[in-house]
Amino acid sequence: MSANNQILIKEHNGRWYVFNNIMAESWYNPETKKENELLIDGADGVFDTKELAYDFAYNLDITIDDYGYENTEYGIGEVLIKDGKDVKLI
Repeated sequence: MSANNQILIKEHNGRWYVFNNIMAESWYNPETKKENELLIDGADGVFDTKELAYDFAYNLDITIDDYGYENTEYGIGEVLIKDGKDVKLI
């Protein structure tokens, strides 16, 4: 079974947010009836520059887990890698 996950980097109000282990294709929240939304409070890192965010994300992604696998299946992206959709930060 594949992980189907990625690291997402998004700019919001002049800051760059990094989210680890995000589903790599669109998702829907039945409670809010919204698609592809993330709370900025859930970010794994917040940075002043895109370059710093990518450095952090790269280091997250090359981390090897207890089973010998890298962190994500699809790597790092600014959109959802499998379907190219955008993610809204709230």
